[in-house]
Amino acid sequence: MAKKQNKFKDYDITTQAVHTGTDYDEGTGAVRRPLHMANSYKLPDDLSKVNYSSTDLLMYSRNGNPNQHWLEEKVAALYNADDAIVLASGVAALHALFWTLLKTGDRVVYPKVSYMAVYRLFHELFNKKFGVETVMVDMTNLEEVKKAITPNTRLVHIETPR
Repeated sequence: MAKKQNKFKDYDITTQAVHTGTDYDEGTGAVRRPLHMANSYKLPDDLSKVNYSSTDLLMYSRNGNPNQHWLEEKVAALYNADDAIVLASGVAALHALFWTLLKTGDRVVYPKVSYMAVYRLFHELFNKKFGVETVMVDMTNLEEVKKAITPNTRLVHIETPR
């Protein structure tokens, strides 16, 4: 992954927030990038080398679209990061994070009072389908939390109230 270019990196963060990712539209020459409402894009004539999981080639909006790529460019610049990922929801972001961090045999400690989608991700998906040990604890009881953490604990997930 190549670091996204930030022409405004030497400017104040407020200038970066306004100007990064607002380049000219190459296709039309518009001075501000337009919103693209398309959900699918023209594929190359030769499909033999197309990676259908790639976000580099515009194919279908779930793989990415210009709006998403420009927002990712802006977020990466504002955080001085190599790249950024923008997802459609908080649960999608949690799923991506958990999927990246966890593997079979790992252990997750998470609160008894959790968002239902988090419970389902840990209990129904990662535990039942992928062999990740999931342990719910009362996060207000630090002794219970300490006891739940073992050498194979890979993640302690904490949720803020409301």
